[in-house]
Amino acid sequence: MKIKEYKVKRVGGYDNNGNAETYREMDTYDGVCYNLGFNASVNFIKITSAGTISFTCGKPHEIKALYRAVVNNGYVPSAALRNAVRN
Repeated sequence: MKIKEYKVKRVGGYDNNGNAETYREMDTYDGVCYNLGFNASVNFIKITSAGTISFTCGKPHEIKALYRAVVNNGYVPSAALRNAVRN
């Protein structure tokens, strides 16, 4: 059985204006979940077609924990994840 890999956006650093410079990295769903500290079998994390990290469902404190993990581990959060944390 072939394991599906995703092109995941990561933050590589910041330019002189403070804008994030991103790059794409191939990784498996299980690998992304492991890096973020979440159980892959729960299917809480969603990798969008743009390579950003989002969520499928969850309680507000779980979504905030995911956002913190995404930012702290250098992944790029999706617009839905950013908006969920903002509200």
